[in-house]
Amino acid sequence: MASSDWLIFPCSFHTYDYARHFVSACTRILGVEGTLEGVDNQGRLTRVAAFPVGIDSERFTRALELQQVQDYMKDLRQRFAGRKVGAQDIYLGWNL
Repeated sequence: MASSDWLIFPCSFHTYDYARHFVSACTRILGVEGTLEGVDNQGRLTRVAAFPVGIDSERFTRALELQQVQDYMKDLRQRFAGRKVGAQDIYLGWNL
């Protein structure tokens, strides 16, 4: 990622904070220079930016009522019973 020209969908960041954390991690882990625009790796600038994506929250909530979704959620609950599971949509940053 750090050798790209731009980090855009699906590799862009949903918030400015996420983008800055990526730049900070590159600086600490890879030893490259972090700038306000992105990451400078041996003279090659990878621009890092936030491109937030909105969702139709009512549609998302309505989908929870669909039988297919209910069945899938039931299967997950049974499969992971007794465990704590975190899920995140890697494209939109939804924590489920």
